[in-house]
Amino acid sequence: MSLFGAEFPINQTLDKQTFVKLVLTWLSGIRNSSICDNGVNIDEYDDDFHRENEAGESLSLKSCDTQSGLVVGVRYELKDDENRIWRTDAVCTALLHKWSRIPVGNPAW
Repeated sequence: MSLFGAEFPINQTLDKQTFVKLVLTWLSGIRNSSICDNGVNIDEYDDDFHRENEAGESLSLKSCDTQSGLVVGVRYELKDDENRIWRTDAVCTALLHKWSRIPVGNPAW
C-alpha cells in the first residue's frame, strides 16, 4: 500500500462545520468522484454521517466533543476501474490544533 501523509497547522478557531466544508471542497476536486454531486447537507450533520452511492464511493463523518476539545474525522473511499479502493482520511483535533494525517492509497497494495 502506498501512503501519503501531511499535517497542516490550523487556525485555533476552526470549528466542526468549517472543517467539514474544507474536506468537501477537497473531495470535489477528485477526478471521477460524484459523492458530492447532489450536495451534502452539513447542516443536518451532528456527530455521525454516512453516505454511499451506486459508483461504490462512500463518505463518513464522525465527531466527538470532549472536555478537552473537539475531534472530527472524515473517511472517503473511491473504487477505481480496477476495483482498487482509494481512501482519504482527514482528522482535525482541536486538542492539538493541527490536522493529523491524510493517507491516500490502496490498502490492497
